[in-house]
Amino acid sequence: MNIRRYTEVRFILLIIILLNSGCSSSDEEPVAPERPETIETEIQVEGMTELIPARLLESPEEFPLYFSTYYPLDMQVDTLTSEEGAGFKTIAAFAGRLNEEAQITVFVFHDSITEERADEIIRSYGGNTVDEQHRYNWSVTEYHLLGEQTGFLALGKHDENWFYIHYSYPPEYGDGMGPRIHLIMDEWRWRDGSSLSA
Repeated sequence: MNIRRYTEVRFILLIIILLNSGCSSSDEEPVAPERPETIETEIQVEGMTELIPARLLESPEEFPLYFSTYYPLDMQVDTLTSEEGAGFKTIAAFAGRLNEEAQITVFVFHDSITEERADEIIRSYGGNTVDEQHRYNWSVTEYHLLGEQTGFLALGKHDENWFYIHYSYPPEYGDGMGPRIHLIMDEWRWRDGSSLSA
């Protein structure tokens, strides 16, 4: 092969490589690195720092929207499914005692569910007092729940799917539940690795 022919072949190969790399970078969605199955993390309880173990929670493939987070090992996770979508309920099981009144629920609607329908559904859970001052930058609508339970509902959207986060617990659980709820929300990651509040 002469010098000219060799140069032409190298040039063509270089063009092919550049075109292929350009296509893959524009078509493929960024994927977050794998996360460890368990971690140990700090929470603040009554002003004291506690080190607690937590387990990875990933939404299954059939979920409308992928996310992952960590939940404390002293909580139990139940899966929720309905015609509107799917989610998780994480329930307090402090000292081995399960209390379903102390929980945080994450639910993702199918992309066919409109904002109006999603809002109608969460209001049926008692979300009838709109909180004008949002606690979270990802939320579209927030509700403060009145009654004996400490409760909160927030509706948000990611990609084409609406989702809500609902937590409630008896007042005496506040010192333990609050930090655990914050842990679940702080460790939240979407498929591309972005956080809930990004």
